[in-house]
Amino acid sequence: MKTVLYLIQTAKGMPEIYECLQSKSNHRDYLLLSFKEKTSDTTIYAPNTTWTQGRNLLYHYVRDNNIHYDYYVFLDDDLLFQKSGFLNAWTNEKLIEVMLNEIYKGKGISWMHQTQAAGFASLEATFETGEHPIVTMRCWNFNAKRKEKHQQAMQMLPQEIRKKGVENTDWILQSVDWFDPCCNAISKRVFFADTILPYSETYDSESWWISGIILVIKAQHYYPEQMIQNNQYMISNSCHTDYPRGISWTNIVNKEYKNLCKEYGIDKIQFSKGIEIKPKKPMPIDYEVGQTRRNKIYYVYKVILVIFTQLRCHYGYKILRSIVCGLCKSPRIGNLLNYEKSK
Repeated sequence: MKTVLYLIQTAKGMPEIYECLQSKSNHRDYLLLSFKEKTSDTTIYAPNTTWTQGRNLLYHYVRDNNIHYDYYVFLDDDLLFQKSGFLNAWTNEKLIEVMLNEIYKGKGISWMHQTQAAGFASLEATFETGEHPIVTMRCWNFNAKRKEKHQQAMQMLPQEIRKKGVENTDWILQSVDWFDPCCNAISKRVFFADTILPYSETYDSESWWISGIILVIKAQHYYPEQMIQNNQYMISNSCHTDYPRGISWTNIVNKEYKNLCKEYGIDKIQFSKGIEIKPKKPMPIDYEVGQTRRNKIYYVYKVILVIFTQLRCHYGYKILRSIVCGLCKSPRIGNLLNYEKSK
């Protein structure tokens, strides 16, 4: 089994949503960088640092201490996994968690924690399918060709980096031309290769997005069609904070793209076309926690979700929670919304 080290940035201790990572094993461990409060879990305490500086502190800690794993996973502290095709918007996550936790009450399990564990298991299973330089999870349709409403922003970027790799969720694994740096695994070979790391801190005062975008552009040059996306689960940020994301970032990316092309001695970087990656070893697909069956139950669930979302908007979360809890006591509703794996 491939070994993996999670490099997590967080305000204080290990986030509750990553409870499954706290049980260290022979193949898995984590380092924690805390930027607000030092706790017993903290490996690096770095107050008043930017997102990019935090990533680089973790990177240099690993290299300086000669810590070797097969994969290193950079991870923000607020990521929720969801089965692809199950939930389309992270904003409904709390609502769904209330519904399912009520159903599972008394069974000693949490639907959210079960789904998180299954998501991380799917990520780690990708490492067993071959030596992939970079692995990422599907991220609210960010990683590949974006929807029409996002196209205007993309027009400000060079033609070569407008995310043309089309996402195909019929494939378990595929190459992509983009990934959100909130969660990505980097192989040991790449981590110690001095090709894409460390992150550039040059523009942190203007936008924290830029360092991740520059890393993606570098990755496309060095590892074409080898940035692998796992489509089994989708990740989303459960909270958003204030940080620099200036409107001039597209101009900076344009400039840096041209500088990198000049440095590499090429006219343009060839970006991924989005192709299926056939696993060299079988990819486990038996992670069903949190997934609705593709039948009438799924569509009934969608109707219920829309109704509850409207109730939440008009009457508030507390009243909605009472309604949900009451409904979940009904055997018929409970059975309908029971997403445990079919025997």
